[in-house]
This record gives sequence, C-alpha cells and structure tokens, in this order.
Amino acid sequence: HTQLRALLMSATESTGALQTNCAAGLPERLSSCVHDPKDLELVVRNGYALLHSGEHKIPLWVSEQVSRTRLAGSRLLSFVGRLFEGFSADPSLAGPRANPEDYADDRFDPGHLAAAGNITNKGDAFKAMRAETFYLSNNAPMRKQFNRGVWLRLEQLVREWALRYESVWSISGPAFEVRPSPPHPVERIGEGAVSVPTHFWKVVARKHGETLRVTCFLLANHSSEEELKTFVVPLHTVEQAIGWRLLPRAHSVTEDPVDAW
Repeated sequence: HTQLRALLMSATESTGALQTNCAAGLPERLSSCVHDPKDLELVVRNGYALLHSGEHKIPLWVSEQVSRTRLAGSRLLSFVGRLFEGFSADPSLAGPRANPEDYADDRFDPGHLAAAGNITNKGDAFKAMRAETFYLSNNAPMRKQFNRGVWLRLEQLVREWALRYESVWSISGPAFEVRPSPPHPVERIGEGAVSVPTHFWKVVARKHGETLRVTCFLLANHSSEEELKTFVVPLHTVEQAIGWRLLPRAHSVTEDPVDAW
C-alpha cells in the first residue's frame, strides 16, 4: 500500500486537507497502473495533496482546490513571489527526489502542477501554502514554451472558473506515451535522472448538487497555439493512460465541454 506521509500535520488536519483538496476521495490504483507501490509517497499539505514517484522523481498526480478565497489579493503578488521564492527539494520525502540542480537543462522549467498563481491571498497561512507549491515534488519537467504558453493558459482558465463558481477542484499530472516495440526509453534530465513526461493532463471538477461536472484535458509537452477546447478528452482516456481512478467516491460524474462552463 502507498505510504501515507502527511508530515507536519496532525491526523485531523491532514484529513481536513484531503477533504478540501480532493473532490471525491484519493485517486485509486487501477489494474493498468505500472508504478511500484513501494516507490510511491503520499504528501498532504494545506494547499494540495500529491502522490510522488521515487522512480521518476515527479508527482503522479496533484489534487487541489482552487477558490475565490485562495485567489483573493493581487495577481502581481503571485508574480513577485515567483521571482523570489526559489524551487527546493521536498524535505518531507523519504525516498529519491528531485533537486534544483536537476533542472539546469535550459530547455525545461520545473512546471507547477498545483499552480502558485492559484494562491494570491495575502494572509500568512496562504503565503505558506503558496511557498509550498515550489517544492519540486509538486513540479515536473515542462518544456519552456509549453509551461509558459498553453499550460499557463489552462491554469488561467481554471482560475476564471473558480472565480465564477466560488471553487473548483483541479487534479493534474504527467503521462508517458505508450510507444510500440521496441520500447523507447523515458527521457531524463539532471544527475538525479528526473523523468520528462511526454504529456500532461488536468481534470477540473465542480459540484452541481450530488453530481461532479468535469472537463478533462490532455496535452503533449510542447508548445501549441491551439484553442484549449481541442485538448478535451474523456475522463476514462486519462484514467486508462495513467492507471488511476481519479474520482473514486463521486456519486455521479457528468463530463462537460469547455463551453458548458
């Protein structure tokens, strides 16, 4: 079983953080999952919950709530924060992890899965939450044009939806393209051999009574000028690609196109 590492938090606090940041329970392993459970660590913080892979040294999924409360404050504050808050290794991880030196390759950014820009509230608690998004356990190698282009546009869309509906949930993570035989090795960077995903995905959910309304995106890890709606895919496509059931406790799920929001 996955080792639960809700470090720096009491059991009650970690349960509350999970309920806040996970729309329908913790993602559950599917039979198609190829990751060794002994290699995985669950990290629970006030701002997000994530499952980290020691093999790849990146998160397999990161779940967060994006809300009006967290977004209160100046957007400039978030930008300035990115200038002065450096990336660092996650001290809560017991196993292999990425270090800032692994991202010396200037083709890649340490791309946020739970975005720093989703927490702009000026309160001290929120400042701490924002700072924790810079742990490399919450980041993965994104090609610069991707991270600063289409992925940023998707993050901004999620924030627009959160402001419209008061709160939404965002679950994000990497995917690795299944290649025909012979298998193609996973690209890695740095002395720590951090895996470079071929794709990234994001599932955005909001509650509508007992139903979760969701929209799922799957994007190749390279620049694109395409409209975001061109990257919408069915939820089961993402789940089968990554080997995790992402909304296991949802009473019912309705999948929406972008225009339905």
